Amino acid sequence: MLNISGVRIPDSALAQEVAGLVHGSASSSMFDHSTRVFFFAALMGQKNHIKFEPELLYCASMLHYIGLTSRHCSVVDRYEVCGANVAKNFLDRYGLKSEDVEIVWAAIALHNIGDIARHMHPIISLLSAGFEMDVLWPVHLASIHPKIFDSILQSHPYGHRRLGSSSINSSGCICNRAHEKSIQFANPKVAERSVGFGSVFDVVRNAAW
Repeated sequence: MLNISGVRIPDSALAQEVAGLVHGSASSSMFDHSTRVFFFAALMGQKNHIKFEPELLYCASMLHYIGLTSRHCSVVDRYEVCGANVAKNFLDRYGLKSEDVEIVWAAIALHNIGDIARHMHPIISLLSAGFEMDVLWPVHLASIHPKIFDSILQSHPYGHRRLGSSSINSSGCICNRAHEKSIQFANPKVAERSVGFGSVFDVVRNAAW
């Protein structure tokens, strides 16, 4: 089991089923992105002596982008809400306590709104912080030791190939431009750094992860 500075992926039946759900719906690069988010979030929690339930953080991290996949996206709701609803339905069926399910729902729904998320439950604030660290990693390099960063990338690297429009469906990413309105960067830090790269749809579609 991968151990990065004391952080391990939970070795539970729930964690394995969540990983299987993501594997079956998303591209390998999106799976790696979600796993990196978990490690970054958990390491930040560890660094700042924040108590959190690793299994819940893993569930939230792995499912936070599932609302971008062709199987689970919507033309009505934002991708964050789509992902939160997928997580809620899955965890409800699994039998998790309702309060834990609601925490995961809120963490996924708010992961892109860091200014709000950072004031909330540790799972919610850590997921948002881990997401921002992975998307804006050049800005956060000073906050994580280079060897730790390299260890994460060795197992879950950033993608080296941009996803062209012809490969979107097979990659498990967004299905078509009809869903563009559901993909908005609410986090001003993320939005600011997407300026000049076309629509938000194009930023997500062409992302290296």
